[in-house]
Amino acid sequence: MTDRDEPTLEHPSRHGDDARTPVPGGRETMPAGRVLVVIVVALVTWAFLSAPSLKRASEAQPLGT
Repeated sequence: MTDRDEPTLEHPSRHGDDARTPVPGGRETMPAGRVLVVIVVALVTWAFLSAPSLKRASEAQPLGT
C-alpha cells in the first residue's frame, strides 16, 4: 500500500468526475429522465398509430362475460 491517494479502477476517487463509473469505449450513456421521456413518447406514438386497428379488432370480437 502506498501513501499516495491516486484513483485506480479498484478504488476510484470519491471527488469530482472521477467518482463516476467508467464507461467502456464506444458506448454513450443517457440520463434516466431522458430515457423515460423517450419510452413515453414511443408508447403514445404507437397507441396513436395503432388505435384504428385496435378499435376494429375489438368491435369484431363477441362480447365477453
